[in-house]
Amino acid sequence: MSAIGSSTELVTERFPTAVGAVQLTRGGDPSRIPVVYLHSSGGETGSNEVAEYLGHLAADHAVYAPMLPGFAGSEGLDQIDDIEDAVYHTLDVFDRLGLGANNPPHVAGMSLGGWLAAELAWRHPERVRSLTLINAVGLYVPGSPMSELFGRKFDELAAEVFADQTHPVAAGMNLLGSLGPKDIAAVPFEMVRPFLESMAAAAKLGWNPYFHNPKMPRRLGRVTAPTLVIVGRKDGLVPNAVGEEYARLIAGARLEYVDEGSHMLTLEHPQVVTRLMNDHFGG
Repeated sequence: MSAIGSSTELVTERFPTAVGAVQLTRGGDPSRIPVVYLHSSGGETGSNEVAEYLGHLAADHAVYAPMLPGFAGSEGLDQIDDIEDAVYHTLDVFDRLGLGANNPPHVAGMSLGGWLAAELAWRHPERVRSLTLINAVGLYVPGSPMSELFGRKFDELAAEVFADQTHPVAAGMNLLGSLGPKDIAAVPFEMVRPFLESMAAAAKLGWNPYFHNPKMPRRLGRVTAPTLVIVGRKDGLVPNAVGEEYARLIAGARLEYVDEGSHMLTLEHPQVVTRLMNDHFGG
């Protein structure tokens, strides 16, 4: 694997779109080849680990990480009803950033963002330079259903999405899960607001059918971008079979496992994901 380069400072701003202002994190030289990162249902882009991951990518690329409507205060959720709406919203963001068919970005997506990236890649192949799917949802594999995301106790969910329960985010979720009703009532709402808002926005996109597009298996043959599929072997939320099915259905896709990783790979193993993606871009 290639070495990880230096990290570049990122800036976060309010960015105008057709549905309202969204949060956008960017970094790197705008004249370089662009990379777009599409976040998970947890809206993790503001975390230190993902900032590290994006900062390293920005050392050699122009990096953009938009937050979908409903996440991190991004406006316009009332105008987004399903994953197709999210695709066309994302294309609007691409257009406003100057990422047209003459300057297509490398597109990477984590979980929900992976589903969005895959939908974008088969609907508009010319807009995607390369595709990276990180524990992506979006496919239903018979016999390997995705675990339930909504209405779970924090500690139960932490056990399924983190291999390392000492990770600060996992530890915080376990602490919240251990609290009784009186203690939970005393927790400041601002502490849990981002998570609850993210879950509400994710539910609008993935409630029914549950985090998949039944037409996707018939459409992924349209993907022309070189594709890397990254799977955390210990993922307890999205079965490994989903990533393996993406790799089977997308011609020429390369499948890589992170043996000690669970679902939240960009939080637990940002350097591993960065190395895999830099290799993919170079290849």
